[in-house]
Amino acid sequence: MRPYRSDRFVPPAPTNFTALRRTEDALLSALPDDFVILVFAPVLPLAVHSAVATVDPRKVIATVRGSEVAADPTNALALEVSLRRSLV
Repeated sequence: MRPYRSDRFVPPAPTNFTALRRTEDALLSALPDDFVILVFAPVLPLAVHSAVATVDPRKVIATVRGSEVAADPTNALALEVSLRRSLV
């Protein structure tokens, strides 16, 4: 519990969730109907960060199942764009 109490990066955000949600809803409702909203997984295949971006693999948290914690959502976006382009 000590790290949870002392690390400023791990507790819940002090943001008003209802206000944040209303803002998100307003922004999403302004998008065109054909706009695709994606929610990415918190993990990616192992070594994606060093293959797609210039991230040292020693600075990425690996999992025991051949994946790594997503440090940046743009890496997942790059994979998804590549996948969708290959299907066209």
